[in-house]
Amino acid sequence: NVSMSCCGWRYESFFNPVYLARLEALPEVEKMRLRHGIWDAFEGQVFTELSTRVHGIEPFEVPPEWKKYCVFDWGFAKPFSVGWYAVDYDGVIYRYREWYGCKEGEADTGLKMQAWEVARGILERETEKVQLRIADPSIWHPRPDSRKKEAKGPTIFDDFAGEGVYFTKADNERAHGKQQVHKRLRIETEINEDTGEIVSEHPMFYCFNDSKHFWRTILMLQEDQKNPEDVDTTQEDHIYDEFRYMCMARPLVPKKVDRVPQGSFQAERNRLIRAKKYAQRHGVSITVAYNRIR
Repeated sequence: NVSMSCCGWRYESFFNPVYLARLEALPEVEKMRLRHGIWDAFEGQVFTELSTRVHGIEPFEVPPEWKKYCVFDWGFAKPFSVGWYAVDYDGVIYRYREWYGCKEGEADTGLKMQAWEVARGILERETEKVQLRIADPSIWHPRPDSRKKEAKGPTIFDDFAGEGVYFTKADNERAHGKQQVHKRLRIETEINEDTGEIVSEHPMFYCFNDSKHFWRTILMLQEDQKNPEDVDTTQEDHIYDEFRYMCMARPLVPKKVDRVPQGSFQAERNRLIRAKKYAQRHGVSITVAYNRIR
C-alpha cells in the first residue's frame, strides 16, 4: 500500500475503503476536488459536481436508435434556450446540440425573436427525428381570473404550433427539478462485489464540449441565499431551466438493492470470501484484505 505526504495531506492507495470513506466525509467542495479531481468547484456554487473533465465529451454522431428530445425555455428580451438531448440504452443523457438566443458579447440579453422565427430556427437545425419536444409551461400563458372577459389572442405555443412545432408541458417543479439535476451530475460508482474495488465511475449525464453557453452559464450558477433549495434566479439561468426540464422528463429513481443484514453470518461469510480473493490477487494477508474490502 503506497502512501506519501504532500501539503499536509496523506495520499494512500485509492482502493483503500477507509481512505475513500475519509474523502467522502469531507465538505462538498473539498470532496469534489480531492475525491473526484473536480477543480471547477467553488464556494457558493450550486452544482459542485459539474466538471468539464468529468461531464464534457467530444462531439460524436449520435446513434439514430437513441431516443431524442428537444427541450425549450422561452425568452424574448432575455435569452431563449433550445437543447437537444439523446438517451442511451443505460439511461445516460447526452446534450448534443444547443441554440442559445443571446446577443453576441452581451450576457443575458435576448435576441427578441418572434415565436414563429424561433420555431423555424428549430426546424432548420434538426436533421434527425426527435421523439418528444418539451417546453417551459409559460408559453401556454394561463389566463388569470381577473382577465377572463378579455378577448383571447394566440399564445406563444399557438405560434409554434402554426409552424408545425409542438411541445409537451415541462414539469416546472423547481426544488425536485434541482435534485434531479444533482442526481444526473453525481458520479455513479460501480464496485466489484468480490473484491470491493471500484470498477468504474461515471455520471448519468454528458454534454458535448462545443456547447459553449451550457458550460459558461451553468458552471457559474450560485444558490439563492434566501432559499438554498433553488438557484439564484437573477443569474443567467435559462439553460439551467431547460436542462432541469429534461432531467424531470427522465427522472432517476433509487436503485433497489437487496442487502444482507450487516453482522449476520451470511454477510460475514461473503466478506471472508471476498477477502480471500482480494488477498490472492494483491499478495496480502487475509487480515489485511479483510480490513480493506467493504
